[in-house]
Amino acid sequence: MFLRDVVGLQPATFEEVTSAFGALRTNSMAFGGGCLNASAVYPILSLASHACVPNLEPMRQIGLRFGFTAQRDIQKGESLTISYLASTWEHRIVTRETLRQKWLFNCECDFCRDQTEFGTFLSCPLCASFGGTCPGWMVSKEPLQADADWQCLECGETKTVQDIMVIEESARSIAERDQTPEETRLIQLRALVHPSHHEIVKLKLRIILSATGKTPEAIGKVFSYCQDILTLQDKMAVGTSKLSQRVMRHLVHAKLCVLQERQRKGLMTKEDILGELSRCNILSQHP
Repeated sequence: MFLRDVVGLQPATFEEVTSAFGALRTNSMAFGGGCLNASAVYPILSLASHACVPNLEPMRQIGLRFGFTAQRDIQKGESLTISYLASTWEHRIVTRETLRQKWLFNCECDFCRDQTEFGTFLSCPLCASFGGTCPGWMVSKEPLQADADWQCLECGETKTVQDIMVIEESARSIAERDQTPEETRLIQLRALVHPSHHEIVKLKLRIILSATGKTPEAIGKVFSYCQDILTLQDKMAVGTSKLSQRVMRHLVHAKLCVLQERQRKGLMTKEDILGELSRCNILSQHP
């Protein structure tokens, strides 16, 4: 073995090496930057549990140290939680399978227990996407069971998880068609899944974070999509996450562009702009 034969850890037994590797694989945190890319186990940090909507978020790493900031008020006695995952915006079945495969546990956090994922419907297809006309949304009948059937909240129609994943794959395929205009992809996705489905959310985020258009139409879309993302984050009680702050900056920029254009046309003064921003309260909703 590499550790015994190359590194020279002769006293280490095979069982000790595999046990250490298992601990590193399931409890380590990646750190580094530049030419350094490594993982290490932090004894205190490894005690933090996972939650799909955690109350802690990592701060910028300083050297080999890690810090976290509270995303919302944390009650006395409440567990401190972090997300083991790189992204929140995935289908619930995929998320829970990733956690099971890599970290060897079945997530039973409040978000996973909720059929509608805190009212976000991130994983929910449209009932009509299966060939009918019902405008309802499909949710898992037993959210903590991977093989549970899904049922329409409107008409009660049921589908197997395999049926659900066929629609999920179709949505993913549409979202990844880079040659198709983004707005066209959004229209196609809305015919299959909930308006806040994770593929729609990710596409809107790409539009927001890469926005370069200066036309009133482009600015208006960015403003609208920013509001959509922030509304979802409010439902998830995410608080002041890094993502919400980035989206908020784009929202403020879009609003300012609209107001400055009105000022350029002589329709508003600088004082009017400040008053409008104050009335909209967009500068303090998400600090």
